[in-house]
Amino acid sequence: MSTITELPSALPLITSSRQFLDSEQHIVDFILANTDRAPQMTSAQLARASSTSEASVSRFCKKLGFKNYRSFQFSLARDLAAVSYTHLRAHET
Repeated sequence: MSTITELPSALPLITSSRQFLDSEQHIVDFILANTDRAPQMTSAQLARASSTSEASVSRFCKKLGFKNYRSFQFSLARDLAAVSYTHLRAHET
C-alpha cells in the first residue's frame, strides 16, 4: 500500500504542455479554474462539472499514472495545499 507522499505529483502533470484529448482537457480546465473545490469532488461530480463522464475521469487519472481517481484526488489536494502554503509564506516576508 502506497502512502500519500509516494504518489506522483498531480499538479505538474496537468499543467504540463502535454497533449490531452478533448474530454481530458475539459477535466484539466475545470480543475484549474476551480482549485478550491475540485479536490473535494467525487469522480461523478467532477465528470458532471467538466461535462465529461466518470469513465473519462477514470481513464484520465490512469493516463497520468495514478491507480485510481482517489489517488489522483489525494495528490491534487496535497499539491494545491503546498502551493497555497508557499503562496502564504511568500506574503509573510
